[in-house]
Amino acid sequence: MDAPASSSLNTLSPLEFKRKNLPDKAGCYLFKDLQGHILYIGKAKSLKKRVNSYWKPRNPSEDRFYAQKIHRLVSKITDIDVFVVENEMEAILLENELIKKHQPEFNVSLKDDKSFPWVQITNEPFPRIKIIRNPVRYGLNHKYVGPFVDSGDLKRFLRYIRKIFPYCTCKRSIKPGTKSRPCVNYQLKLCPAPCVGNISEESYAENISNVEKLLNGDVDFVANILQDRMKAASQDLRYEEAAVLRDQLQALEMFTVNQSIFTYNLNKDGSFSGKNDSRKNSINEIASTPSTHDLSNSPIQLKDLDIVAGNISKNRAGMIIIHVRQGKLLSKTPYIVSIENKLTSKERYLTEFIQQHYLRNDIPFPDEIILKDSIPSVIISSIQQHAKKQNKSVLFRQPLEEDKTAGLFRIASKNIELLIRQKDDYDEYLASQQQKQEDQKRIQQGLIELQKLLNLEDPPMIIEGFDMAHIQGTDYTGSMVCFIEGKPSKSHYRHYRVRSVKKPDDIAAMREVMGRRYRRALKEDDFPDLVVVDGGKGQLNMAHQLFENLQIEHIPHIGLVKPEGRSEKFNPPKIILPESNRIITLPKESPALHIIQHLRDESHRFANKYHQKLRQKRQSKSELDNIPGIGPARKRKLLTFFGSVREIRKASLEELSSVVGKKIGLEISNYFKDLDTEKKNKKSRENEKSKKINEEITLEKKKLSKKKVTKKKILLHKRKSIIN
Repeated sequence: MDAPASSSLNTLSPLEFKRKNLPDKAGCYLFKDLQGHILYIGKAKSLKKRVNSYWKPRNPSEDRFYAQKIHRLVSKITDIDVFVVENEMEAILLENELIKKHQPEFNVSLKDDKSFPWVQITNEPFPRIKIIRNPVRYGLNHKYVGPFVDSGDLKRFLRYIRKIFPYCTCKRSIKPGTKSRPCVNYQLKLCPAPCVGNISEESYAENISNVEKLLNGDVDFVANILQDRMKAASQDLRYEEAAVLRDQLQALEMFTVNQSIFTYNLNKDGSFSGKNDSRKNSINEIASTPSTHDLSNSPIQLKDLDIVAGNISKNRAGMIIIHVRQGKLLSKTPYIVSIENKLTSKERYLTEFIQQHYLRNDIPFPDEIILKDSIPSVIISSIQQHAKKQNKSVLFRQPLEEDKTAGLFRIASKNIELLIRQKDDYDEYLASQQQKQEDQKRIQQGLIELQKLLNLEDPPMIIEGFDMAHIQGTDYTGSMVCFIEGKPSKSHYRHYRVRSVKKPDDIAAMREVMGRRYRRALKEDDFPDLVVVDGGKGQLNMAHQLFENLQIEHIPHIGLVKPEGRSEKFNPPKIILPESNRIITLPKESPALHIIQHLRDESHRFANKYHQKLRQKRQSKSELDNIPGIGPARKRKLLTFFGSVREIRKASLEELSSVVGKKIGLEISNYFKDLDTEKKNKKSRENEKSKKINEEITLEKKKLSKKKVTKKKILLHKRKSIIN
């Protein structure tokens, strides 16, 4: 293998790090140039995915001029500011307001000041429902629900709910009895025809109330109606109708999304309503006195709010102020400081932030300051006194759900938490990069040290290490690990299953593993710069002899000897060289020693990992694995039902078939029958063999006995002959 060219560690810039670590949440993003000017404002369902898409290669089929504009925009970006919100609807609304305020260079100019659609419910005996924009122009004598993000979706939704709760959309006010016959909408069942007196004022008002509930997100009662209709259609086998009703149920979900970007309050005195209104998109509960005057000329005041939230981490404290002006969220002011060397306590940081911000002379005061944490009354009094110099009366209060300040406070909390986390994460990233650079420097020093110690021509950029693992010679495995430029290259790791060694013999096993590795290396011309063998003289001499036989003894190779007692806490391992009695002892802090130790530990870990895998596989193997058609699932099913292989062997064909089917049950039954038959035949053969051996032994004994008798007779005869 070829050693890659050495490359310096690249550190991400603050911009690169920020965009790669954005949250996967809805919000708006603001691209800024070197002077801090806003270049572009966009919205995103996922800030992480959307922002990073600008840096991806453009599609060749994409419009060439659009791609050039994207390239020009990206080339100018030096910073990214994000505004995290609670859902996509809030992101769309906030983007619209931010673009109108800042008019960025790369955004389409909103010169017509187009606003989002609202629903107007007229204040009449028979109210009409209309879609309008900018409700401030229409006066206080009507109800308004909104804003909605998409006028097309709103129109489709109104068309749909009109089929359930019919209402009138005439251009003129409705006067019962003024017409002789109803319009075509009555024939289509979209209007109850109050103009001809077909519906009472009370029944019509109930329809309008239900429409208003739906628009405000209270869809449960309609969902129940649709659910019942869908079930009835399904039971009557009207599946197409049931599918349409199912889609309508899913479409209702988009109107349950809450938003906190607009906090309009249209009460006449300009104060917030104290009613616990559970509606989600309604802007007011209207005054009962009819009026047709223009709202822009009325004494209504849309309040300015500052929503304050704080957060703290181990190293930083921060505060953010969300500025709501004329009922719209327009900007934010964050403050983040390091608290490592600050004398203030963590409990007081928010109080000090608020005090330092609002006691400045250039700060415009809002009507209300919304915060969740309590601050000392002395601070509140001093801020209120300071506000009086600007002829302002400031109220401090808690956030409330009914006027959407609770939602704004949640947005503020998310944003200050994100800002602090981004700074903390970047500090951690820089620290880790610095540590990596120091580690890289030590590795380079270690490689140069190895070059000098072993008299190599160049630093060993590719090092391979070997180790063995086994238990009493079973499941013998070997490992080869590879370090490139002093660091593990796991894609080049290899493990080996030893084939020729069946007893504990590490030298013979390592000879097989290294032989397999370097015979292949000869074919592929793929050699390392240094080979490290974990073991003593025996392993190293074996490796040297193998290299001589393969005629690759020019490859440097060393052995690593463990210290006495096998503890490296005080005595580091020693390096031994082939065909030499020289032993190299390195100090514990030696970078070269750390590389060799790391290599040895990796080879040990990798060999043990494969050994454990083989051992577990062998131990988990059972008689069932030899039966055709039995896989892990059926094996588990059989063992769960019967408890053990012994019980499966005893089971009848009917019992087996009830668990795994007749075909597999027959396979299991035949397998164990054949096994029993083979076992009986084997035992019979062994008995016959044993009987034959016993007969041969008995025959030999008889022959020996006859020989002894004959020999005795001959001796007696000789003795008598001598006497005579």
